[in-house]
Amino acid sequence: MGLRTLATRPGDGKAEGGIGSLAVLADDDSPLYSFQRMSTTEILDELPKLTLTELQRVHQRIIDLEDQRELDPSAELSAGIEAGLRSLETEPKVDVSEARQKIAKWAGRSV
Repeated sequence: MGLRTLATRPGDGKAEGGIGSLAVLADDDSPLYSFQRMSTTEILDELPKLTLTELQRVHQRIIDLEDQRELDPSAELSAGIEAGLRSLETEPKVDVSEARQKIAKWAGRSV
């Protein structure tokens, strides 16, 4: 028995963005397995059908993803941090009392 796959890509008119769909077909083109991307609305509609344990797993996965995103700074943030660290090595430094005076002068009030 031979198998073949049929896949769609996002933007080809057959899939709604994301990962598209995939089907594994037998020689006679009967589907043996198929996978189709779910929209956000479809996912949300399925949540009430989950058990409490399944909902807890989904909740934990969301928390894990949020933590991961917080730990992965954007390219812009990383570049800003690097520039700040370089400036610490190359720019003149100001002590705290001088910085307070400059801020007060800039803000228009005395320290």
